[in-house]
Amino acid sequence: MTNAWTTYRTYRHTLSELRALSEGRLRDLNLDRAELAAIARRAVYGR
Repeated sequence: MTNAWTTYRTYRHTLSELRALSEGRLRDLNLDRAELAAIARRAVYGR
């Protein structure tokens, strides 16, 4: 359970960091806000 909780917290932190990016920065990275949860999920869970 601890490992799952740690992984989930990492996901939430990653998502928070992505959401903090400005619109200009997201545009520079060719990202859309609607994609951020999926990007964080892939980064942490690998899917």
